[in-house]
Amino acid sequence: MKSNRIFYPDRIRAKLSEYSKTLKEEDLNVITVKGRTRYVYRYEGAVKGIENIVVLMSWIDKFDSSKSQFYIVSTNVSLSSEKIIEYYSHRWEIEVRFRY
Repeated sequence: MKSNRIFYPDRIRAKLSEYSKTLKEEDLNVITVKGRTRYVYRYEGAVKGIENIVVLMSWIDKFDSSKSQFYIVSTNVSLSSEKIIEYYSHRWEIEVRFRY
């Protein structure tokens, strides 16, 4: 998902990139997937054009709101953050291979 996407945390209209800069480490969950530590903020709700999805904002190894993060989207809201990232990591390997 692109960082300029609009979503509605606490019913306030915001861009993902702008909202992620307001986060503090205590707002995040620390998870480990495939031996790597990730700091994750989970949002479940509406994103412009989609009624109910999960958006994960994730930083690898160290949280720093000024550094770039990646955004992962899942339409399966019943999945845990760990499972979403695990599934995405497998898919990313496939996408990179497909590209080459």
